[in-house]
Amino acid sequence: RRGGGRGKPPAGLMTSPPASLRLPPPLLPLLLLLLCTGHATTETSTCDQPIPEPLPPPEPPPLLDNECEDVDAGCARWASEGECAKNPGFMKIECAHSCNTCSFRDYKKRCRRDPAHTPAMRELHPQLGLDAWMEHAAAQEQYAPRVLSRDPWLIVFDEFLDGNDIAALRAAFDTRKLERSSNVGRMNALGRYEKSIDSSRTSENSWCDGDCARLPGVSSISQRIGNLTGCSELNSEFLQMLRYEHGQYYKVHHDFIPSHLDFPFGPRMLTLFLYLSDVEEGGTTDFPRLSLSVEPKAGRAVLWPSVRADNFNISDPRTTHEARPVVKGVKYAANAWLHLYDFRTPHSNGCAP
Repeated sequence: RRGGGRGKPPAGLMTSPPASLRLPPPLLPLLLLLLCTGHATTETSTCDQPIPEPLPPPEPPPLLDNECEDVDAGCARWASEGECAKNPGFMKIECAHSCNTCSFRDYKKRCRRDPAHTPAMRELHPQLGLDAWMEHAAAQEQYAPRVLSRDPWLIVFDEFLDGNDIAALRAAFDTRKLERSSNVGRMNALGRYEKSIDSSRTSENSWCDGDCARLPGVSSISQRIGNLTGCSELNSEFLQMLRYEHGQYYKVHHDFIPSHLDFPFGPRMLTLFLYLSDVEEGGTTDFPRLSLSVEPKAGRAVLWPSVRADNFNISDPRTTHEARPVVKGVKYAANAWLHLYDFRTPHSNGCAP
C-alpha cells in the first residue's frame, strides 16, 4: 500500500534521534472497516452517501514515561528560526519541548476527527454521489475522455496535460530527491507510520509538497484536478512523483488503505494517475479484474475510484491494478489521491501516515 507524505526537518540537518531516545516499535492496531450510519446533508457536501460516525484513532503505545523531549539537538535552534510555524508537521512533534507543543505528541488528541466535520467536497453534484462525479469528469471533452468501464468507473483522458504542463511537472522532479518507493509500515508511539520497503514495488518516488506544491505550474494542475473531480484541493494528497526505469514495476495492489478510516481525512476515494512520458515498451497500468490495460503516453491521465459507489468506507476490489515492468525507455508519472475529507490540514499537523 502506498504511504502519504509528512512534515520534514529543515534542509541539510539530521533527523534521526539518538538510539537512547528512539521509541520501541509498537504492535499494529487491529483495524476494522465500519459501516456508515449517517448521511452528509450539509451545503458544502457533494454526496448523499453513507458517512461514518467519527472514529476513535488507533490506540498507539504510550510514550516513554510521558516525557516531552526534543528528539534532535537542533530543535532549539530550529524553533528560534521560526520552524515551529513553517514546518509544524515535523517540529511540533519531534521538537515538542522547544515548540511548547507537548500535547501534539499525543496522537489521540492530535489526530481525532471533529464530530461536526462533514465531507469537504465542492458543491458540484449535491445529493448525487460517485456516479455523478464520474459522469461530470467523463463530460470534460477538452481532455479527450474515453470511458473504458462504468461499473466500476475507469476513464482515460488522452489530453489532460499539454507540453507546458509536462515540462512544469518534470521540472518539479528536479526540486526533489527521488528515493526507493515504499509501502506503509508499522505505527510508532507518536502515531506515525514507518516505511516498509519490499520487492513488490521497485520504482522511485518523491512528494511534491512544500515549495514544490507552490510552483505555478504544479498549482495550476492541482486546481485542474479539483475541477475535473469536483474535490477541493484540500482533499488531495500532494502529488507523488514517480520514475520507473528498465525492469521496474509495482505488483498488483489497491490504493485503498484501511487504516485511513481512522484518520481525520478518511479513505482515498479517487485516483488520478498522470503520465509524463512516452514509454517505448512496457510500463502499462493493468487492471486484471477488468481485463483492461492503459498504455503510458505523455499527457494522458486515468481516473478510477478506490471505493464502492454505495459505501465510501469499503474498497472496491475490482480496481486492483499494477504497473507492469518497463521494458524499454523510462516512465515518468504522478499520482493524485483524493480523500473523502480534508487531507492537507491534518497533514500539516503530522496526522498523515
